[in-house]
Amino acid sequence: MSLSAFSLPLIATSCPKKVNEQDTLNTFANNYASNVVLVNKDIDQNKAMDKGAYNMPGLETGYEITDWNVEKVGEEKVKVTFKIKNKSGKISKPITKEFSVKKSSTNPGGGQQGGGQEQPGGGQEQPGGGQVTPEEKKIEIIDEGEQTVSLQEGWNLENLSVDLTKVIVTITKEDWPKEIKIDKKKNTKTVFYSFQEKKIHGKANKGKMPWEGPELMTVSVPYDLCNDNNPLYKDKKTDKYKISSYLNVIENNDHYLIKFRFYDFKAKKISKHIYAIKIAK
Repeated sequence: MSLSAFSLPLIATSCPKKVNEQDTLNTFANNYASNVVLVNKDIDQNKAMDKGAYNMPGLETGYEITDWNVEKVGEEKVKVTFKIKNKSGKISKPITKEFSVKKSSTNPGGGQQGGGQEQPGGGQEQPGGGQVTPEEKKIEIIDEGEQTVSLQEGWNLENLSVDLTKVIVTITKEDWPKEIKIDKKKNTKTVFYSFQEKKIHGKANKGKMPWEGPELMTVSVPYDLCNDNNPLYKDKKTDKYKISSYLNVIENNDHYLIKFRFYDFKAKKISKHIYAIKIAK
């Protein structure tokens, strides 16, 4: 759930006496902590995320989280400890909150997103916000090894350094396999990765853009994702090569594989390795 839904106002007072800035800051920090868990009700995701994941809209402008720490308490609780510093340099007292949360339904991870291709549209907020928590499914990110592919226009294959434990995939549509795009002529099954939203989408209705298809998953990754076999495609209108965001889906007896390569748009680098999101049926 995006913190933008919880923009917490700075606590003020109507009392005529002078407001104590330190007390106000402590109160604000305490209220902010009470909403932290609403970002993600998953133990392992909360545990793995660092303070940067919460320095977003919802934390008042000019404030900064410091001394961030998250730890698991038993199997169904998470404890968050941190301080908040305002723009004048004052720091709140340590704030500690303990929450009851659900067991992980995704692989643990965290990390920030980087890169992105020039792609019109996308990036819009989903109405109502939030994440749907489906029945628990086993999700893994696997490395399928190096595979050479031809690239154009200054792009290079590189051994991008990726910690796969810092990748989070959260299924937001329980029956997501029903939304896989099937092309019988090409004999392919694909889903679409929107770099602006950091989401994976299913097949879009006729006349709609690919990122307007139903949301299937949210992704937190160190780099963006592109097609494993053909990372680049030639745009017929501009005669230029662009990143292909259609990800191939392989269905096996007991699991699905969503295959991809990582890429860094600014550095014009694409991973030598092919990876896959492995989801148990």
